[in-house]
Amino acid sequence: MRLRRAHLLFAALFFAALFSAAEPAPAQAPAQPITAVPHIDFMPNHLDAVPALTHYLAQASHDPNILHIELFQQISAPNHYTLVDTFRNRAAYNAHVTASYTLKFRTIISPALGAPYDERLQTQVAIP
Repeated sequence: MRLRRAHLLFAALFFAALFSAAEPAPAQAPAQPITAVPHIDFMPNHLDAVPALTHYLAQASHDPNILHIELFQQISAPNHYTLVDTFRNRAAYNAHVTASYTLKFRTIISPALGAPYDERLQTQVAIP
């Protein structure tokens, strides 16, 4: 019983020290631009979903919440795409992901995906 308590105490102290040593992530300013980088991998036999991707891109290019949008196709795997879209701020991103054209796009491509929709949000790092 004492040994178990000692192990639990050691584990608690270890994790407390580990997490207190790490620097906290800086808070994001509300007006700071957000860049979303979704990786979209279609199954090779479902390339009929690619027009939905280009249609989405055309609609998103007119979205006032988006500052910039680009579409890339992977050279070694032509069924893999990467979108890079920069939003005015987090609120603009939130408005975009709930927009009807975004929801429709994700519904259309979902059955054609060979991997989960992988979207990562980024902020630009200031270089001193």
